[in-house]
Amino acid sequence: WMKVHPVNLLLLLAALWLLRRQVRRKYLALAVGGHLLVLAATALYFVPELFALTMHPDAGLPAAEWKARADTWEILSLARLACMLLFGGALLRTVSEPPVARGSVTTHEAV
Repeated sequence: WMKVHPVNLLLLLAALWLLRRQVRRKYLALAVGGHLLVLAATALYFVPELFALTMHPDAGLPAAEWKARADTWEILSLARLACMLLFGGALLRTVSEPPVARGSVTTHEAV
């Protein structure tokens, strides 16, 4: 994953630049911003906590504390997944919208 995320981010930023004059750019910007937030949360909390819980099971944590931390990690991970799905929906909205330049009138707006 460490090799995939930078490529994915570069492609998303390139798409953002290519759609700079399109109305649907806002959905892509939401997806890119969300992707960056998820990456930051993963790097700052999820990966370190996962390593702490799995790589050092005998680190002197009482079983109840270890279980509480693992349960918290799991719940927050599911919330992170829900956010990723929402951002993925924004990305799908980007590709499903017809290309309309900013400032132009669409057919349904003219009626």
